Amino acid sequence: RAPWSILINMKFSQLVIGKGSHAAIGRLLLSLVGSESSLLKNRQGGDHIGIGRDDAGRLTRALRLECYLYFSQGDVLTHEGNIALMRAEELTKTQPGSTMIQAEACKAVELLSKAATYWRGPYVAERGGILESVCEGFGYLERYDGIV
Repeated sequence: RAPWSILINMKFSQLVIGKGSHAAIGRLLLSLVGSESSLLKNRQGGDHIGIGRDDAGRLTRALRLECYLYFSQGDVLTHEGNIALMRAEELTKTQPGSTMIQAEACKAVELLSKAATYWRGPYVAERGGILESVCEGFGYLERYDGIV
């Protein structure tokens, strides 16, 4: 769920120059398309809700171009890496032994390794944050090179 409550009583000028507002808006945008979002299938087997993956991809690219102060290239890499990671996890359940598992896992390692160079702030290491989520996914796939 997107934390829309952070926008309550926030003036437009605060979105641009307010202390902590860039981080708050960045977290809001990440929650819309990131791994914590209901836009993607969750690891606990929940249903795929919301917009499709192609639409989410277009949304991430649009956010990077139009909201670059809040949504960086690192956010796009994180989103695409998480999609590859989830695809690899899904394939291990539906097509064990498939060569596509390795391809998606390699893609996830590459994208999320690049994305990690952009990760900043305490929210990265929070319980349930991106670092925990990615490590859990790579552990499931036994791709420890993505963790190190």
